[in-house]
Amino acid sequence: MNIFLSASVPIPRAGEERYFQSADVVAIRDAVKALSLFIAPRGTIVFGGHPAITPLIANLAVKRFGEGNQPIKLYMSKFFEGSYPPESASIKNVVLTERADDLNQSLDVMRGRMLTDTPFTAAVFIGGMKGVIDEYDTLRKVQPNVPCFPIASTGGAALEIYKKHGPNMPELERELTYPTLFRHILTFER
Repeated sequence: MNIFLSASVPIPRAGEERYFQSADVVAIRDAVKALSLFIAPRGTIVFGGHPAITPLIANLAVKRFGEGNQPIKLYMSKFFEGSYPPESASIKNVVLTERADDLNQSLDVMRGRMLTDTPFTAAVFIGGMKGVIDEYDTLRKVQPNVPCFPIASTGGAALEIYKKHGPNMPELERELTYPTLFRHILTFER
């Protein structure tokens, strides 16, 4: 099982205030932790390095798997070289993507590679801002049949994706016991 995770903690940034206003930081953290622990014995989480999410996943992976076979794959752009979260050094499966002319182009390069390197079983969207929406849109183009689960209860971009694209699963809005939610929505017969 390969799960794509798109997550971030919204910050109050000009033009993106709505993501910050609806975000639940505790829910974002709890959902990322629950997803990581649920997927670990079943498959791999693939995600792009975000300064609030990478340390959380890295610390969970090291505590559970040590320096050995970690069930995570982290993508980071060389645009951020010199400012990677220190915890990313403990992740063994890191893909560094080429730096482009500017930040947005560099993120496009990273996302393009991240979303085409691996065939995904499902995608989960937690919290986030415009970048999470960009990842949703790109995934729909390159892997249109992947089931997508925006965890609306975490707010931010995930809430927007849920309202605009669904799926019609009220538990994505209401269920705050994230281990239960992931056991329910990520049960695939493979």
